[in-house]
Amino acid sequence: MIYLDNAATSLYKPPVVTQAVINAINTLGNASRGTNESAIMATYEIYKTRCKLAEFFGCKTPTNVIFTSNATEALNTAILGTIKHGDHVITTDLEHNSVLRPLYELQTSHDVKVDFVKADTQGLINLDDFEKLILPNTKAIICTHASNVTGNVPVSYTHLTLPTT
Repeated sequence: MIYLDNAATSLYKPPVVTQAVINAINTLGNASRGTNESAIMATYEIYKTRCKLAEFFGCKTPTNVIFTSNATEALNTAILGTIKHGDHVITTDLEHNSVLRPLYELQTSHDVKVDFVKADTQGLINLDDFEKLILPNTKAIICTHASNVTGNVPVSYTHLTLPTT
């Protein structure tokens, strides 16, 4: 999952964003809610955006690109929709409640085992700590790329190798 919206932590937007929102409000209807021109144009704009994002991220099809209201909804959807009974998840002690709450719920309700990689006093993570925790039933490694609290980029992900199944 890749989160593209920094609205929760940033007031100022580039002028092009403001203009695009004004244009959408003034010209587009509710996507997929009718057959009038403004609704069809809204649906088309969303589809074009999905196509651009799919190409940018290397998705096989634009239908693999979904939009949610915010990061919490996206994370809850991804975590609760992916992690099943008896799975194992690795995360860090730096994660936001939008990650921790569903993981704690899954520990209780679905017998999911969650292991935590601890950050050092500088808020940094050692990659070796992830690899030491990987089990045959590890379904996900959930780790923030950069903290909006500390500003840290806690790890480099390029060296992490996961076992193939």
